[in-house]
Amino acid sequence: MITGEQYVRMACEIAGRPYRIQALPKWGVRLLGLFVPVLSEFAEMMYQYEISMR
Repeated sequence: MITGEQYVRMACEIAGRPYRIQALPKWGVRLLGLFVPVLSEFAEMMYQYEISMR
């Protein structure tokens, strides 16, 4: 199975771009959730990921 990081790395290699990945802050996810309904649901459940990352 391929991870998200591996997918981004391969896409950068194919596009001839330097590999760079950056996390979107919570407020950014909420803002995009106004236009992408799945992201608004994700913003509501982010606390589950925040707790597990500590």
